[in-house]
Amino acid sequence: MVHNPESMIKGRLAEAIVEEMLREADYEVYRFGYESIVQNLVQSPDKFYKKDGVGQTISSMPDFIAVKNREPHFIEVKYRSDGELEKEEFKKWDEGRVILVFPFYPYFKISRIAEFKASGKLYDLTNDWFVKIPRSILKKYVKIVTKYLGGK
Repeated sequence: MVHNPESMIKGRLAEAIVEEMLREADYEVYRFGYESIVQNLVQSPDKFYKKDGVGQTISSMPDFIAVKNREPHFIEVKYRSDGELEKEEFKKWDEGRVILVFPFYPYFKISRIAEFKASGKLYDLTNDWFVKIPRSILKKYVKIVTKYLGGK
């Protein structure tokens, strides 16, 4: 994998945007991804094998746990400038949801990971029944995406 600092930074920005958007929509948000929980492993990638079993589960941990009305959700955030995701990117955590952030309308899409792996479909975040973000909040964060991630 080629190290691309710009892509890494945009990915982190997308995570921060989604985290703040969820908080504003009255979710309690907890960082959960392996970058947050097992930081020493991230800093020394040769310490464990990530390709199968426990290593794959650890390295694919969702970015957040978002809780509202006592209902928790695993949330994985991905940024893609082309708005495209590959089913093969997801090996574990089927019960979670992926939120895709991209720099053009509708800017945010979501799917349950298991459903995305089966169908390849993502849905407009405004229509999700489980992770509800009011349109007024979504509009505010669309402006942030266009400002910082080069939206159109």
